[in-house]
Amino acid sequence: MITITKKEKKVLDAVGKYADDYEGGIPQEVLRNKLDIHEYQLYEILNSLNKKNIIKQDENRVNLLETDQEINTVDSKQDVIDAELDKIEQDSLDLIKTIVKDGVVPKYELEGNLLYGPLKLTDFRMYNVIISLTNKGMIKPVRRNDEQYYRLMLSSD
Repeated sequence: MITITKKEKKVLDAVGKYADDYEGGIPQEVLRNKLDIHEYQLYEILNSLNKKNIIKQDENRVNLLETDQEINTVDSKQDVIDAELDKIEQDSLDLIKTIVKDGVVPKYELEGNLLYGPLKLTDFRMYNVIISLTNKGMIKPVRRNDEQYYRLMLSSD
């Protein structure tokens, strides 16, 4: 699922609407005039959509890319970040379930798997995920034999 803001949805709809009118892609200037938005704002939105592989930008022209993923629209960029964090949290929880032994996982092993495992999270994102999962009661920090562990508070199914 791809999550975009309402402004991104507005631009995406315009790209789809005018795609047939321009061969080789819609000029960015035409989009800016039709949508009546500032050039910098359009630039930011187009870059965001390009990073999400929904559109392709080439020489100030915009083309719509085919995608079979569901597109979810939210109110703001913060909502996009929250939706992505929820996805990362779920992926992290799935990873934790695979490495947990006897209901616990050593702190260093959890952090190492989040940083260097399949998710390849940044330090900041990893700590945000751990704190978020702790605050939601999904994992709990515990001490065992003078070492730090995290206990998985969910059933393993």
